[in-house]
Amino acid sequence: MSRWDGVSLRGGRADGTVERIRFRVGPLQSLQFGAAFAIPFWGGFVVSHLSLGDPYPHGLWTAAIFYALFMSLLQTDNSVELTEPCLVLRNGLGRREAPWTAIRAMETRSLLGTRSVRVHLTNGERLRLRTPLTGFPYDPDFDRKVATLQVWWAIRRGW
Repeated sequence: MSRWDGVSLRGGRADGTVERIRFRVGPLQSLQFGAAFAIPFWGGFVVSHLSLGDPYPHGLWTAAIFYALFMSLLQTDNSVELTEPCLVLRNGLGRREAPWTAIRAMETRSLLGTRSVRVHLTNGERLRLRTPLTGFPYDPDFDRKVATLQVWWAIRRGW
């Protein structure tokens, strides 16, 4: 696991376990997400500039690149952290903790070809995790991350 796949480990112990694991949208996934929005954005500007008679829209490349980077940065705040007492969900707006004992079930959901994880709490709430996520943007390690999440949950629930 490395930063390129959106996983960071902290608090390594002598027995090989870790104190916490953090899943983020990896940089390559962020770039895929940003490019998906930059291409239509850039295409719209090209069509409008060409219709106005400007054959070389040089500034459009710059605008498209900055737009892709901006959209990519929006994705970097989303993370899921596995700690000893709870599952910590973070987004750009705040943080939410779900104790392992309050999690009733975990399932992998698929919507329009994108797979994500949904957590069911004992109070009836359902939380969709922002990461791990695959489909678009693609994550080749999605199944491994889901398995890690499920093992942490099972161990901390005492199963």
